[in-house]
Amino acid sequence: MTKTDNLNEVGLHVFERAGLGKAPFHCIGMEEKTFQACQGAPIQPGGSCKYCGQGIRYVYIVRGRDGRCFGVGSDCVAKTGDAGLIRSYKTLPAVRAANRAKAKAKDDRVIAEWQTLINLPENIAKLSALFVPGRPWVPGEQVSLLDDMNRIWRMCGAAGRARNLKALKKYLAL
Repeated sequence: MTKTDNLNEVGLHVFERAGLGKAPFHCIGMEEKTFQACQGAPIQPGGSCKYCGQGIRYVYIVRGRDGRCFGVGSDCVAKTGDAGLIRSYKTLPAVRAANRAKAKAKDDRVIAEWQTLINLPENIAKLSALFVPGRPWVPGEQVSLLDDMNRIWRMCGAAGRARNLKALKKYLAL
């Protein structure tokens, strides 16, 4: 929340001070805005935040008490300090779906990279030659790093898979 010395603005919501509407504000929707300048050019953010002017890809539609609607970015919503607005933004079904899609895409990239690295013959040879000492799941035996990493991989969720991929890259760099 921005501080002010203007007595007329003390206590006003930052969006209200910017002339975007009357508090309280609620997030009522989200849309993705992109544009491509020409064929083959990268896809770029196609919207802009009505509060700060930053170019944004995901525009969150906010409505004030007076019924006025405007689009802002997620950073501006988070920086307001308005608990009701932040809660309405975070619980918006479109936001939750977009976050799930981003997480799924990241997990898919991690799985693909893992499969590529773990199945290369030179990596199989390198990891099979390294042993993990003192694993309680096989008492008295030496377990290859390849077997241990594959065992751990099968039991991991998305965050564990990302950590396991990072460890795999570290061992392959040795």
